[in-house]
Amino acid sequence: MKMVLGVEKLLIRLMRSFHLILSFFILQICLSQEIVNKIDLNLGFPDLKETMSVIDDLGQPNIFFVDSKEIARVIFKNDGGKEEQIFPKPPETFPRIHGYNLGSDNSLNLYFSNYRGDGFFLMSIKEGEELFAKQFSLNFESHERFLSTVNFQNRFYLLTYLNGESIIKIYSFEKDGHTVLTHDLSNFSFYNSNNNSTVLGNLLKKEETEIIEEDIPYSMEIVFKKIKIYPNKDYLRISLDHRLHGTRIINLNLNDSVNSSFFVENIGASDAKKSNSFVNGNRLFQLLVSPEFLVLSVHDLETRKKIVEHSVKKNEDFFFKNSPILQQGNSPYSSPFKNSQTKISSAKEFFRKLSNSEVGIYAFENSGKLDITLGGTKQFIVTPGSNGFTTGASLSSIGTTVAPISWSYGSYTSSRSIFTRLLFDNKTLKHIDKKNQNNVFDRISLKSKYLKNTVLKKKLKLETVLRKEDYFLYGFYNKKEKTYSLMKFEK
Repeated sequence: MKMVLGVEKLLIRLMRSFHLILSFFILQICLSQEIVNKIDLNLGFPDLKETMSVIDDLGQPNIFFVDSKEIARVIFKNDGGKEEQIFPKPPETFPRIHGYNLGSDNSLNLYFSNYRGDGFFLMSIKEGEELFAKQFSLNFESHERFLSTVNFQNRFYLLTYLNGESIIKIYSFEKDGHTVLTHDLSNFSFYNSNNNSTVLGNLLKKEETEIIEEDIPYSMEIVFKKIKIYPNKDYLRISLDHRLHGTRIINLNLNDSVNSSFFVENIGASDAKKSNSFVNGNRLFQLLVSPEFLVLSVHDLETRKKIVEHSVKKNEDFFFKNSPILQQGNSPYSSPFKNSQTKISSAKEFFRKLSNSEVGIYAFENSGKLDITLGGTKQFIVTPGSNGFTTGASLSSIGTTVAPISWSYGSYTSSRSIFTRLLFDNKTLKHIDKKNQNNVFDRISLKSKYLKNTVLKKKLKLETVLRKEDYFLYGFYNKKEKTYSLMKFEK
């Protein structure tokens, strides 16, 4: 009998060993199929916590690893090799990395700001030359306030506004200096949430502002913001959603002081409790919510005419949703917090919770279809590292980072929200009765979880996400092997 039990234990141990070995080989096969670059990298910084990633003028991924004293730059060469450099950090008065651009002389320029945002320190890196450093003093007016920074089309911009006025300034930086454009919007009417006339400067706050890039999924923690900035060709489009009655659109030219503004009304808003909007291309998606109903309308921003509207009451069939109504893991809607997704049984409950939340909506093209998510959050703002994902350097301090894709991904995978997804034809905006496909962030997240739950586990560190041409790169550090890998994910 004892011999039989001993044989059974031995077989169990052999099977466990076999499964472990099999899992390891499956993992290696899986990784080898998707890894586009893997380098040996010994990161010896004791307090290394942050990464920043950019694509240089040769299309090569550059990852900057930041600790309290130094910055390590690692270039993933196109031939599969690597190049490493170490730089001292700028003076302590410039602790925040806000942006970068590629200079006309093939230099890589990093911009660090002071706490107030009215001074910048440039670190310009060029192969074969010594590090070039320069300080920019912007001499803000006494009532000038920082709003946001924008990295767009290889340019680094700073947006400020004048408190008590309707004026926005756009600073554009180059290695040899900076220029300023002043946009005077005093000819346009602005109203606050109480529908009282005011000036633009009284509506703008950096804490309520987000930069929105095209074709990226977003979390509710980002899209519920009332001020969104959409870089587009040669101008910035700003949407203001302080009023239930509609959305104020502002267009600011990046090359001169030409600007425009108009208001898109939300019909039926008088009976609603919450509203918000999102711009995708030349279309404005507006969301109205009350405990009794939900309305989704779409306007053409060129003609300013309504294209389509869908509405549903609390006791009706929510016919234009394509997924269950879900409460995302770590949700503030449930107690105790659970790291899972919970289904909401009825539209009535969904509308009630949205009416007591900060609501948001976003739309982007996914596999040729228009993928829309609408929902809400309780303002449990995601901070860097809350899910083990480090995004941009000093992200928690600056709100807008040099790596908006990494920030968006980190926020997306840490979201604490309630939402449902919709699917429409991208051209006709007709509802499609099919299941939404996983977007690129879903697929990266699934891969990340798989790696963390198998042999890598806690050895996976310093993740980042970059966009290169028409695909994404997901990077991670293997602490045990002392390697850094980049994996490719199609849009």
